[in-house]
Order: sequence, then structure tokens, then C-alpha cells
Amino acid sequence: MTEKLGSAGSVPGGGQGVAPRRYPRGTVVLMALAIFVALLSLVDWTGQGAPRGWIFLPVPIGFAGALWALCSRRLDVRERIGWALFSFFSGFAPFFLVMGLGTLLLGP
Repeated sequence: MTEKLGSAGSVPGGGQGVAPRRYPRGTVVLMALAIFVALLSLVDWTGQGAPRGWIFLPVPIGFAGALWALCSRRLDVRERIGWALFSFFSGFAPFFLVMGLGTLLLGP
């Protein structure tokens, strides 16, 4: 007996024709870490109003997540590129948001 294309048995994992979602876990962890570090940099720990040097830390963390996504073998090429771009921009976006919010809240 032959199976028709698109039946439940033809999809890996069996289900109703929906393949399990794949994502690079390391990239997701690094993106969350970049956002968490950016949020921590909003807090004025010393009361001086000056940003600390680690405000730039989300950028290399996002870059490391992009490299992790590009090296992931669980994803195909289009998914790798998409996750890498999303991770790269998730490192830059919090930096600019923190700088913009800091300027709005604390002044220039």
C-alpha cells in the first residue's frame, strides 16, 4: 500500500502534516542574554547618570548568537540566515533603545 503525499505518516514525527519547529537553542539563549544585559544597563547603579562600559556588551552577544545560528546543522540554509540576522539585530536594537531611552529619561 502506498501513502499519498501529504498524509500524516509522511511528515517526520507523525502529526497532522505539521513538522516540529526547529530553532537553534544557543542562539535563542544568547538573544535573551543580550536583551537582559541591555535592560540591566538601564538601571543607574551608581546614581551618576553615566552609562557603564558594559552597555556595549549586547552587540557582541548578538554577534555570537548569529555565529551560533550560522553553524547550526539542524537548520537549512534559509533558516540559518534568518536566525543569524534576527540574532545580530537583537544585539544592536537593545543598544539603540537603551541609548534612546536614557536620553529621553535622563537628558542629553
